[in-house]
Amino acid sequence: MEPFSFINAILSYVETRVKGKIDYDELTKTTGYSLPYLRELFACQMNKSLSRYVLERKIANAAFECAYTDKSFLHIGSEYGLDNPDSFTRAFRRIVGVTPTEFRKRKITVKRTRLCASCYGIELPILNDPLTRGGNHMETPRLDQDEAILLGVPQVQYGPESLTPFPCCLKACANYIGIDVSYDYVMAASGAAFRLTWDETGWNLGNVDAIFTYDDPVRVFRQGIEALGCHFQILWREKDTPKSAFISFIKNQINKGNPVIALGIIGPPEACIITGYRNDGETLLGWNFFQNNSEFSGSITFDDSGYFVTEHWWDNPETLAVMSLEPGDGNKANLNTMIGHAVEAMTGRKHGNYAKGLLAYDAWMKAVANDKDFSDGLVLPLLAERLFTHDDAIDCLLDGRYQAAVFLNKAAEQYPEHKSLFEQAAKHFMAVYELHAKLFEVLGGWERGEAQMHQFAQSDVRRQTVQLIHQAKESDEKAYAILKQLAEVV
Repeated sequence: MEPFSFINAILSYVETRVKGKIDYDELTKTTGYSLPYLRELFACQMNKSLSRYVLERKIANAAFECAYTDKSFLHIGSEYGLDNPDSFTRAFRRIVGVTPTEFRKRKITVKRTRLCASCYGIELPILNDPLTRGGNHMETPRLDQDEAILLGVPQVQYGPESLTPFPCCLKACANYIGIDVSYDYVMAASGAAFRLTWDETGWNLGNVDAIFTYDDPVRVFRQGIEALGCHFQILWREKDTPKSAFISFIKNQINKGNPVIALGIIGPPEACIITGYRNDGETLLGWNFFQNNSEFSGSITFDDSGYFVTEHWWDNPETLAVMSLEPGDGNKANLNTMIGHAVEAMTGRKHGNYAKGLLAYDAWMKAVANDKDFSDGLVLPLLAERLFTHDDAIDCLLDGRYQAAVFLNKAAEQYPEHKSLFEQAAKHFMAVYELHAKLFEVLGGWERGEAQMHQFAQSDVRRQTVQLIHQAKESDEKAYAILKQLAEVV
């Protein structure tokens, strides 16, 4: 094996198993070298011991977690096989130059770097002194390779406060390329925090997808990405769009070290992240919110990194678009612009089959109150369709209005002259958020099981539900009025 290939193999092996402990017996079988010879050759080529390199990669990834998550240092250390808090702190300080606490306090930027010809990972931040940050320099990647993978891109998945795929993907990708941004910011900047949409023609399971936030389907994506100071580009799958165009788009971005946000790939046309390619782009890797769902996982496998691996992404008719966020001037959107966009998203209006903004509440209440859609003996699949559409609307408010309140409370501290208005708007949005518990309570729980389906079919339950939706609308109307005031004075 040539030294170049040897090093690539070792670095890729380590990076895909950076959490936990490295199995050196497996490594020797993978490379075909004895462990003593492997260590000797690695040290000769890399000018450092293998054990030191492994520790550095663990600390680099741990530093990323310190910078962009709220996880405890105990949790982070444990994830990377450094279970003893004192050992983790000492190793972190020895390699980075400061303790994890100081690192998080100073909000030091962590981004990706090219580890080898076809593998990107988290850059190791080295603080040589209190004012100077050193680290690995990102080389220009080879453009003639038939595979490349960006390792260390944060996983995206549904959680209590991460229910909107596009902003989740946007935050993960932004953090990976070195942009320090929070979930509440990308929810507000894209407009997704302020959306509500309802298809008046039927029970549409895609009702509240972020793509419907504005009347222009591209706007939520462009607005969210450009609000980070990044360049935005999107390629839609039209009738005559060749697969090769998608592959070229994806390879171009991955070769630059930038993850790609896609719609579809696995399952529904929701946002996901493409983190790499193989077989010259025929095979894709990444994170998808539905990759573990049995109804969608039959044709995929998984990389050691946890990324999905699929060769059938183009066969999925729901694969609709790919989009890029390339680092630009770094100038984020100003607050006045963001408030104006929030007002636009909340303004009641009709567009095609959809009632949007505050008007969506009326369409939602009308659908829930329609007894004809809940006749006796309605088959379970139709009951499921109704419940899931209704619950998705609740989740939209749960996630969106909570993040809107968090964002506005932060703005209140930054703009003390308007603090009262920001806090009042945040209070009304929190009132909407808090109603989610009551909406789920009348259904008998947040689960989407058969019991909840039959409960939702009962007329008295739906009457209570309509009253709660009306309360949410009233609170949203108050927040909307204050946002319009803020748009005039900020």
